[in-house]
Amino acid sequence: MQDAVDDSAKDPLREGMTLSALKQRCIERKDDQAAAKIERFQNMADRPFTHLNGAAAVLSTEAYDPDLLAQTTTTHHPNSSALKLIVVKGDALMPLVHALYERAKNEA
Repeated sequence: MQDAVDDSAKDPLREGMTLSALKQRCIERKDDQAAAKIERFQNMADRPFTHLNGAAAVLSTEAYDPDLLAQTTTTHHPNSSALKLIVVKGDALMPLVHALYERAKNEA
């Protein structure tokens, strides 16, 4: 979980790059309405919005350690006051992963 929290701190750079790429695709498709929606999130100073971050860990039952999870710190995260954490654990996660990949493959 700590790795997920630490990696979430890198989100502002990733978000900027993603928003720019999405906006460029909309412009290339001549979809000005969608580009304007994306642009809204590139200009927080003029149009403030609530910015939430998330960090997730997906663990097998064997790997799940509540004591280790309790050591996770968000102190150094730049948006720690609006950081949401989620842990998913289970015995049959690989069949779930395979099913999700299969669905994604069929949607592409």
